[in-house]
Amino acid sequence: MPIAADADKLLAMNGLKRLRLERLMTQVELSAKTGVSPRTLATAENGGFVGMKTRRRILDSLGEPYERHMELFGPIVREDREGELSD
Repeated sequence: MPIAADADKLLAMNGLKRLRLERLMTQVELSAKTGVSPRTLATAENGGFVGMKTRRRILDSLGEPYERHMELFGPIVREDREGELSD
């Protein structure tokens, strides 16, 4: 694949996944470093809900300040059991 295509793919990626790939890490490697399961990392990279403690562990392991959590993960909002949004 040409380098320009790789750059385009990186720009389109979720910010968290982009950070992980820029550090040449797999989800399994980041999982080992953070203690967060690969499934939870995949959820976070795909825009799913992860809590504040998990966000902090991931960002600390990637050497990023916690202040970037909104930029990289989005707001801390999830659906409750009835399917309504809650914060």
